[in-house]
Amino acid sequence: MKNFFSSLEDGFTFDLNELVKVTSGIIVAHQATQNCFGLVGFMKAFMHARMNNQALGGWHHQGKFYFDSCRIFTNREEAIMFGIENKQIAIFDLDNLEEIRLNDVGIPVSRLVPSEIEHYD
Repeated sequence: MKNFFSSLEDGFTFDLNELVKVTSGIIVAHQATQNCFGLVGFMKAFMHARMNNQALGGWHHQGKFYFDSCRIFTNREEAIMFGIENKQIAIFDLDNLEEIRLNDVGIPVSRLVPSEIEHYD
């Protein structure tokens, strides 16, 4: 498993229902799996993904494997709002290979309060 994840240094998102790599959409991590790394982090992110949106993401960085339970969006605005709700620094648009920094979208993440955020579920 270590060799597999090491080969994906640029990251991956895997659909646990279809058992395929996700190749389209805007990927947003859940806050609940922030800072999950190593085997324990993998298990936490995997279980969260199985119980929620069925997408597991990960990457290898500076000798550590990081994992997230993710949600996949087709609508950019909904993805941005979910990212803000989940206190993400950035989200990733697979279709355009673009990192979307949430502080750059015109809404300072640090100034939002829950009542200002519309929920998309």
